[in-house]
Amino acid sequence: MNKENRLLGSRAEEIAVQFLINRGWQVIHRNFATRRGEIDVIALKEDVLAFVEVKSGRKGGYGVPAQRVGAVKQRRLILAAEEFLLTHPTEADSIRFDVIELSPSREEEWKITQIEDAFRAG
Repeated sequence: MNKENRLLGSRAEEIAVQFLINRGWQVIHRNFATRRGEIDVIALKEDVLAFVEVKSGRKGGYGVPAQRVGAVKQRRLILAAEEFLLTHPTEADSIRFDVIELSPSREEEWKITQIEDAFRAG
């Protein structure tokens, strides 16, 4: 990944975290990494624990960012989430996998979409 893409990804994660906080989520972990995979954001709201993948695009890109969360990426997120749950027990009643998609709209603005329960484990 080149420097420009890393900067875009970091900025997108910051925007996504603020988006979640503004909607009442408590961000409990960022960039949880294991040898099995990485989770961009882990957040809790009431009794829901969400493992969130952040995807951003840029003008002129192909397709919507969320389309880049394919079966292989989903499997890695699920494995990383399993490891997180083993090392960080939770009392959440429900666990889900969300995707936050950031797409450019106007200059310096992003269209933000949270796809709740974007995919399921098992």
